[in-house]
Amino acid sequence: MTTPPDQSGLDQLVIAAQKGDHQAFHALVVSVQHELRLVLCSFAPPPDLLEELMQDTLVTAWGNLGSYRPEGTFVAWLHTIARNKARSRWRSARRTRPLDSDALDALLAEAESEILDDEAAAEAETGRLATCLEQLPARARELLQRRYVDQIPLLALARESRKSEQALAALFYRLRSKLRECMAARTPS
Repeated sequence: MTTPPDQSGLDQLVIAAQKGDHQAFHALVVSVQHELRLVLCSFAPPPDLLEELMQDTLVTAWGNLGSYRPEGTFVAWLHTIARNKARSRWRSARRTRPLDSDALDALLAEAESEILDDEAAAEAETGRLATCLEQLPARARELLQRRYVDQIPLLALARESRKSEQALAALFYRLRSKLRECMAARTPS
């Protein structure tokens, strides 16, 4: 199994998919399908319903991709869609056959707790990143913003700053290393 991209890699795929890039959305699906399947399994659907929920979740994600904003995490956003789809299925199934609602509520509460834990961890990481970014000089923050948020190509930034592309790539490497070190130092044990 391949290693899924990090959050910034997922966000780059989302941005491309939001622009209509079907291959980027396919890459997103491939990157998150294992984790999505695990989340849906936590709702204990019958095996035949699991694939249906997977498809329904991904179709809804594609249809609502324009509403996703990289302030959170893509995986948490997808988990929310999956949880809502599973709840909706269980509610409609409850109308047609009796279910042990206590067991279902316990499963849903457990899955929701895991998702909230993931979201809390993502928020904490975002806070650590913001703190670490604040420690960088303003020019370095601006370069990072232009390169990774505004997605300005390295060559264009090199021309603007009148540096070689290699020198700027080395600078970005050093800045990312500083951020990694700062984030690691701030990670709770």
